[in-house]
Amino acid sequence: ALMAGLKEFKSNRGFSEFVNEIKQKIIDFYESNCDFILTDAETNAKNDNFDNALTILAGVPTVCKSCYDRAQEKSREVYLQKLERECQALVAEASSLIAAEEWESAAGVLKKVLPGISCHAEAVALIEKVETHWCGVNLGKAKGFQQAKDFDQAAQFLSLVPTTSPCAEDADALGKKIYGELTAIEQRDWEFKMTQYDDKMRVEQRNFDFSVNKFERSADREDRALDLEDKRLNKSMDLAFE
Repeated sequence: ALMAGLKEFKSNRGFSEFVNEIKQKIIDFYESNCDFILTDAETNAKNDNFDNALTILAGVPTVCKSCYDRAQEKSREVYLQKLERECQALVAEASSLIAAEEWESAAGVLKKVLPGISCHAEAVALIEKVETHWCGVNLGKAKGFQQAKDFDQAAQFLSLVPTTSPCAEDADALGKKIYGELTAIEQRDWEFKMTQYDDKMRVEQRNFDFSVNKFERSADREDRALDLEDKRLNKSMDLAFE
């Protein structure tokens, strides 16, 4: 019934003037109250209500160019503040997990930390601590199985040594030493089994290897997600405005 009624509606000059007047009043509202809007967003950010602050800033229509530009600049500041606070929380969580010797869980938490923020250096230090621990554990087990002549188990634990860890070279040297101790038949069997382990090894190593590329890909995803969400919010506001 509502749609049918709207189809029958006939606009006239007075109505068009009314709509234009309302549009201008909306623009005037944002321009004259821009300082209050930005202050409201800052207050929310200071109270750690970062998402609410970003929503307030994203609500400024693009047609209000002056205020919109200021809101966009403030959005970047608030987003960085959000990342800083999240980074601090992740580092604290990872530190607690490391203290409890929950190394795998700590590794998973640390991979969420993005580069370009002040506490990233703390996260990298913890990552190195995790890698060093995992390196020592797996290399030690591999050496034990090598001495017991259980080369299959030795190979599996060597595969779990992070390639970016301090003992990666020692693990590689141990692998070559084991290979040199094998007979020709055992070497062929070793190579076959290493091929079988390949997929599993890559999955396990991804759980503990930390590289700049991974952080950059994660950061890119976050930035694209924020940019997309910002565009969606502004598009919604513009449609509502029109």
